Amino acid sequence: MGIKDKQANTSGSVRNKRKLEQDISKDSSSDISDCSVEVESESEQEDSEQEDSEQEDSTEDIDSQTLPTESVEDTESSSLYANNKDDNSASEKKMEQKLLKEQRKASKPEYQMISTLKKKWEVFRRGDIDTAQRQVVLVEAMLLIKGKIKDVTFKHDCSRIIQSILKRGNMEQRNIIAEELKDSYPSLTNAKYGKFIIMGILKYCPIYRQKVISSFYGNVRKMIKQKESATIIEECYSIWANATQQSRLAQEFYGPEFAIFGAPNALNGSKNTVLSVASIVSSNPEKKPIILKNLKQAIETLINKDHVHLSIVHKCILEYVLNANLTEIQELVSIMRDIIVEILHTKDGAKAGAICFFYATSKDRKYILKTFKQYTLKISSEEYGHWAILAAFESMDDTVFMRKSVLPDISSIVNDLANDRFGRRVLLYLLCGRDRRYIGSDAISLLKSGDSIRQQTCKKDDNLRRSELLDGISSNLLKWAEKNGNNAIYIPFESQLLVETILHCPGDKSAIIQSISNAITESQESTITTDADMDTLPDNHIFMNMTSSRAISNLLKAERRENDLKNSSNSAKPQESENKINFAPILLDKILEYPDLLTKMAKSGVFIVVHLLESPLTSEKTKVELKSSLRNPKQKLVKYNKPAESAPKPETSAKNNKFKKNKPNPAKDKIQQTAIDIMIKLLS
Repeated sequence: MGIKDKQANTSGSVRNKRKLEQDISKDSSSDISDCSVEVESESEQEDSEQEDSEQEDSTEDIDSQTLPTESVEDTESSSLYANNKDDNSASEKKMEQKLLKEQRKASKPEYQMISTLKKKWEVFRRGDIDTAQRQVVLVEAMLLIKGKIKDVTFKHDCSRIIQSILKRGNMEQRNIIAEELKDSYPSLTNAKYGKFIIMGILKYCPIYRQKVISSFYGNVRKMIKQKESATIIEECYSIWANATQQSRLAQEFYGPEFAIFGAPNALNGSKNTVLSVASIVSSNPEKKPIILKNLKQAIETLINKDHVHLSIVHKCILEYVLNANLTEIQELVSIMRDIIVEILHTKDGAKAGAICFFYATSKDRKYILKTFKQYTLKISSEEYGHWAILAAFESMDDTVFMRKSVLPDISSIVNDLANDRFGRRVLLYLLCGRDRRYIGSDAISLLKSGDSIRQQTCKKDDNLRRSELLDGISSNLLKWAEKNGNNAIYIPFESQLLVETILHCPGDKSAIIQSISNAITESQESTITTDADMDTLPDNHIFMNMTSSRAISNLLKAERRENDLKNSSNSAKPQESENKINFAPILLDKILEYPDLLTKMAKSGVFIVVHLLESPLTSEKTKVELKSSLRNPKQKLVKYNKPAESAPKPETSAKNNKFKKNKPNPAKDKIQQTAIDIMIKLLS
């Protein structure tokens, strides 16, 4: 009986709980109440059946068996009330936090001034307002911060305002800011947002650039190790500093004494002295070991800090490789071989990279070229970066590696390189070597400086190396010329590559000549309607186009020079003669396919006719054709002769002419010879 009493008490408590829940649900909605009553009645029936069948269960088991399943509506209703309560408390908490934040800001002395300044900033920073209106607001803003600029500059929001004043303000307003901050330049460079103010002063305040740059003297080595200030040093060195200032900034890497005292007095007598390690060592030879040691330590430190992309670091590397010995440079190359690809975007970096190729071991050269692999197009197309590629061509003895690894990458981007100002030089170097027509004088001087170094580090003969490299890429160049010849002949850069490919690449070139012939056919057919009734060729004809006519003339002149060398008793037979083609006869036959074309070319003063008359392969045939069509060439051609008009002489006063004697000047009096003048002489 005790167990039954206990079960009865438990059932009573359960019923009371159900009743309470029923009351809550009634307050919410009548539908939920009805559902609760039905659930309660069903639950009571289940409880009575359980009391008869189960008598030895514990209180917890009874609770779990007799508790009814709550309706979905009850659960949603209770959770809705809870969520609303939580949302209200969260929003209230946020409002409290916002009020506290405003109170903290208001307690600061500059709060009112900064608030007013921000409102004005919202006006003058916009680019769509009138200049006069902006200037009025700027004047008001300057009145607020004048004398307090140093105090507000280091704040993030105020830093943006100062930057906008430097950008939008007039010169007087900019100079006021620069003047008030003149004692804080070094500290601003370490601030996350202050560095942008320094950049603004450098850009917009020319008279303060010297003060900004000179404020960093003695602190360069310390500043360049920090991320924010390193950006300012790079900005100063690469953009705003003159040669003297650049030298002064770089000197601090030569040693502590240069950072503190500058260069020795004997060398620093002039304010505009640009000093290098070589000039310092020439006067103070005993300083060379310590300077090189300090330079190497600085380079290694900056490499570890990932600052190798900075221009001033490239200068340090260049100074080291220009003055260290073979062993020291090879040690540095072994350290730098992973990051040489990152320094080729500046002149000093590209020069240092090229010298590294001259000094490096064969193993390091291969490793460096592997790092170039995915950047071949970018490096080749850079103004200075392509120097490193040329240095690799001159110093790599393992041409098998070059033909398997480097040349295929270059061959795959011939279309991109052919029409690029600097990229084409990589291809033209393989064809022509150190030809000043294509390779810049700076690049040639750099390559020549490496000749003495390569005598110690390279074994293969230069001519053999170049011929092997040319063999490795000639087939791809010939395919490119065959495919693009009819269009490339009209494009300045591509036409140069087309001509040199024909002249220097070993292999069958008949398809390339055919593509040029097709270009002549297309041009003739496209202009046949316009020049039918004309004695001369139209300007859009292939023989009148400046680029295409020069390309064809260069082929004819090169062929003539080769024939002259071949016929000379003192000259050996050129290497290219085994793959030589007779272009002049092919061109003449193509011209003669069209009636009166040769005559119109002569009347138009096309120099191609002159080259055909001068070539021993076509001279006689061309004379016969022209004489038969013109009959009296001299009389017929003279009326088409149009000598270039000389520039008008500037008017001079009688006073100036009084002391001048009328001396003959052959250079001025000489009549400029035109193509028609030369034709008349050759045909007479």
